[in-house]
Amino acid sequence: RLPGISDYQISKDGNEEISLLKAEPGAKVLQHTHDGEEATLVLSGALKDGKSILQPGDVSIVNESHTHNPSIIGSEPCICLIVMSGKLKFTGRFTRAFNLLT
Repeated sequence: RLPGISDYQISKDGNEEISLLKAEPGAKVLQHTHDGEEATLVLSGALKDGKSILQPGDVSIVNESHTHNPSIIGSEPCICLIVMSGKLKFTGRFTRAFNLLT
């Protein structure tokens, strides 16, 4: 992934993937969208996604109509459970080339 971000795949069945993501304070996920849906449950820490701030127990569900680049806020790592169907698609000006690698 990116500096300060690590993930562990729990399950993958066809296009559906379940994983745990750990991101350090200040880490940012590159701007992206999805071919399907992504549901994120924040287990600890906090993240900002657009105007929304997500804290433990909060859930975010996004799809192909939502482009975002979440960032980790606060002083502790953010740990999330993510269920994603379809592929992640990078949409930033310079990061679109990463789509060739996924």
